[in-house]
Amino acid sequence: MGRLRTITESCERPNRLTDTPVLVAAYVYCDVLDGRAELPRVQVAFVIDAPPEEVAWFAEPPFGTGIVSLLDLEKAPVEWYWHPLVWPVWNHAIRGPVRFWSVAGPDEDVLEALGQRRFADLHRLVPTAGEEVAQLEVELEASLNHLRQVVERYWDREWRAGHKGSGWYPEDHLWRAAHGILT
Repeated sequence: MGRLRTITESCERPNRLTDTPVLVAAYVYCDVLDGRAELPRVQVAFVIDAPPEEVAWFAEPPFGTGIVSLLDLEKAPVEWYWHPLVWPVWNHAIRGPVRFWSVAGPDEDVLEALGQRRFADLHRLVPTAGEEVAQLEVELEASLNHLRQVVERYWDREWRAGHKGSGWYPEDHLWRAAHGILT
């Protein structure tokens, strides 16, 4: 819970730098919600106001490293993923997420329930089978388009220059685009 509280306290930082909020919501999912006492990491999905083509599954959005830095996630035991605002936050990997922060602020009821291990009190987002299949088709198409774009522009000098820095290289973007299709 300590790590989740720290993330919650930091979530407003990225939005202070822009006229409109970029980070819209934060959801916790998986192990934390299963009640495991010892966790190797906290799993969080961040909803950002960005076009889906920039936030395809496993893609790193242009401002992602900045948000990660502002949230102090680089060396923390946190596994995070980005999701665009126009899509539901759940997908094939983000199962039953629970929102703990939004632009309105922290959801203290959720944080309290998590801290007291009252998992039954949490509102988990769970799609119907039909909703899940339909959304997975949308996300697969977006991931395929993202991979095509990365492959197409991979050797473009300007693209390469714009996709390196802060420990990231064009190869990382290519790997993530391919991995997004395979996972």
